[in-house]
Amino acid sequence: MVFQSNRIVCIYLIALRVRKYIPTSILELQGVALHSGCDAFATRSPIYILGLNPKGTPEEYGDRTVRNDCERMMRSDHDRHSSYRDEGTGETYQKRILHLFSGLGDRGQGVDPQLTPCSNLLFPCSSGQDDIDPNWINLC
Repeated sequence: MVFQSNRIVCIYLIALRVRKYIPTSILELQGVALHSGCDAFATRSPIYILGLNPKGTPEEYGDRTVRNDCERMMRSDHDRHSSYRDEGTGETYQKRILHLFSGLGDRGQGVDPQLTPCSNLLFPCSSGQDDIDPNWINLC
């Protein structure tokens, strides 16, 4: 029981730290901060996946804001979450990332996407690298 309590405190502190450093103007934009659940950030991993920013338009993300994404991390049903595994698995990009996971780790035995921390350098979504707002770079 003590482990579970310590783990909950650890997860909560991780989520608060992430949100603390994100400017309010970014929190309200559509996008994704973290592609992994709490377990990935609360355990050791041989690698960390850092993407540039989430692909897509604000219309595609609807009400999924950076703030909502940070709050989602604190929910227990997302402890072992992996955006690459659990969301849009029909996308070619997700399949490529999962294939990458399968070949990484000690002696190429693969790493678990649910236990690998993954995030973005820039959290707001854009349809391409050329559409990235220069102000986001300064804020991040």
